Amino acid sequence: MNYLQTGRTYVRVFVEVAMISVIREMIVQPVQVISSPGNEANFSPIHYGLLLAALLVIGIVYKLVSDPKIAQEPTTE
Repeated sequence: MNYLQTGRTYVRVFVEVAMISVIREMIVQPVQVISSPGNEANFSPIHYGLLLAALLVIGIVYKLVSDPKIAQEPTTE
């Protein structure tokens, strides 16, 4: 709604969407392995580890973006 009023987008929103997408993939992958008939889909621990690493990086970026000390707009004197 803020975008419609001001025309500005925030990086924090994109980081939140990326975080949600990675978390969704982490939930869906084991469910696909369990529910696949005939073990067509194999669980890949390397892929899952990379998803965990991506989530860690996105979490760090989210913390940096949403930190009020860093995200303050410069004041003009």
